[in-house]
Amino acid sequence: MTNTQLNAKQQAILESLDGLVASAASREVANGVSRVLNLAKTHGLMAAASGDDQGGVFGMLNAQGTGPKQAPAQTSVANVSNVNPQDSYQMQQLSDILTMESFIGGLIALAVYHDHPQPYDLTQTSEVMAFIGAWATWRNAILTGNKVNLIAQILPLSGATGSSMNFKSTSATFHADLLAQLFGAMSLPQAEVTELDGFLTQLANALKDLKITSTRQSQSLRHFLSYYYFDPVQGSDLKLLKVRMIYLQVDQSAWEAALSSKVSVSTFSFNSSVYTATATLNDGLAQQNYTNIFNSMQQLTGKDADTIKKLVNVKTIGGNA
Repeated sequence: MTNTQLNAKQQAILESLDGLVASAASREVANGVSRVLNLAKTHGLMAAASGDDQGGVFGMLNAQGTGPKQAPAQTSVANVSNVNPQDSYQMQQLSDILTMESFIGGLIALAVYHDHPQPYDLTQTSEVMAFIGAWATWRNAILTGNKVNLIAQILPLSGATGSSMNFKSTSATFHADLLAQLFGAMSLPQAEVTELDGFLTQLANALKDLKITSTRQSQSLRHFLSYYYFDPVQGSDLKLLKVRMIYLQVDQSAWEAALSSKVSVSTFSFNSSVYTATATLNDGLAQQNYTNIFNSMQQLTGKDADTIKKLVNVKTIGGNA
């Protein structure tokens, strides 16, 4: 799926992440988690934990979102409409989503930090665009580049495609038009589409509040969407947890028109590259590695698992499971 072009330094960071993750998931680290910091040095990733929430690896993790002093580069949504709260296996899978998102977020923050150690100044529009682009790019590279082997094994990809998305829209119909393009094939009930529209509005408002502007001609706006859902297995009660990954690179004129604060019914063209893939969670392998994964994330960010999970804003639609 990946369409991420990494330079030599970034390729080295990605390879180092794979080595670090493989070491952190090994029994050697399970018998001595404090060695993770040494492993980080061995693989060229110096730990950058900091008490300052704006600094180091945790600062990068804390900067992604739709809240104050944050910039949104990703959206993660879980559809729980067909989840049975009495099914302990399904409830465990819901917990797995948070755990995996926390793990992935920690790896992205680590990569972003080592690619750009200086904290991004999110009061500057050029820095906002740079941070959003970096975070979305690294999420795509880590999830779909097949370079971090443990991620590739826990979330094996299938049906990866790349295409152009082009359609005419207006400010009044844009959200509905975009959601139809992204999710029309899944035939979601209108109530769930409405919930997705609410999240899209939050994202748009956050970007408007940041007053992003292009710093150069043809600067695309990047965003990575992860849509988790439970897919029933025909002929059984089993439901597989899957995630549809969508990586958007929206043309400058399109995102500027879409985020325009002017109320208008005039038509504009929305053009974007879109890369999609689906993965089925290997929950057995994931749970086998969770303890070691979280221990390594705590050592590298200076924060415990619960703190990291609170920053991972996985939205839900379709119920209150």
